[in-house]
Amino acid sequence: MYAKGVLRGRSVEVGSAQFSSAKGPEMKLNTFTGWVGYGLALLAVTSMGLFLVAVGSGYDALAVLAGSVCVVALAGAMGLVGGVVKHDHRLHRTTPRLL
Repeated sequence: MYAKGVLRGRSVEVGSAQFSSAKGPEMKLNTFTGWVGYGLALLAVTSMGLFLVAVGSGYDALAVLAGSVCVVALAGAMGLVGGVVKHDHRLHRTTPRLL
């Protein structure tokens, strides 16, 4: 039931409790996800501020635009990070350190 293979010069057993260290493509995916997730969160906070200023100033169209950007950025960040966590769990890796 156990399969053996070589991953970038390291011996890996699939199905056992021993896994290789995350220094290959999975680390690149986690680093990319971390930076994009943080960037989207920053965009969401910024657009929330713009939304509040636009609502307070009476600019309804800009308020709708900024609120929509905030919701899309938050949903994108949560979906991206959640998808990578699910992917790592499916491959029996520990929960990723994003940065």
